[in-house]
Amino acid sequence: MTDPKPYIVLELAKPGADWRTVNPYDGTELDGRYFRAYKARSGKIQILPSQELLEELEDDNTGFCLCCGSYGTPAEPDAERYTCEFCGEAKVYGAAELAVRGLCF
Repeated sequence: MTDPKPYIVLELAKPGADWRTVNPYDGTELDGRYFRAYKARSGKIQILPSQELLEELEDDNTGFCLCCGSYGTPAEPDAERYTCEFCGEAKVYGAAELAVRGLCF
C-alpha cells in the first residue's frame, strides 16, 4: 500500500515534512505527542488525538474535531458528529466515543 499523495498544505510545513505530521486543515505542523494524521476510509486525511489528550478532554467535557484537530467545542463524552466551532465540519466527537471507536493512539 502506498502513501496517499500529500495535500497542498504540505508545502506550508517544513521542507520534506511527512504528510502524517501536517494538519490537513490549515497546513500547520502537528505536535506528534498529542496528534497524528491518518487517512480515513473516505480517503480524507484526518487527525487522531493521543490517549493522554483524550483523558484531559474527558475531564473537561470537551470534544475533539477529527477534521481540524481543535478541541474547544463543549461536548459530552459520548458525543457524535457535533459541528466544530472552528472549521464548521460535523466531525466533533466526545473523548469516550473516540476511545470506544479506536480513534486515538
